[in-house]
Amino acid sequence: MIFTATSHNTVYAFDADANPCVTYWSKNLVPAGETWPNSVDMGGVDIQPDMGVIGTPVIDPTTKHSVCRHENQDDWD
Repeated sequence: MIFTATSHNTVYAFDADANPCVTYWSKNLVPAGETWPNSVDMGGVDIQPDMGVIGTPVIDPTTKHSVCRHENQDDWD
């Protein structure tokens, strides 16, 4: 199994041994009514335009939790 994530905060689990590759599941980590941050919000120019999960996704095997950054109209979470 391989996990991957996107700059729009969606995490995917794939069976990388299957041919063709099989998607086990996907989950968008952004709560309803919020969105992923963008480069303007984050004050950076190195990664554009969106800055959701931009590193290697890490999933805690005990709790099955992952962390991402998202925003609403008023503040950052």
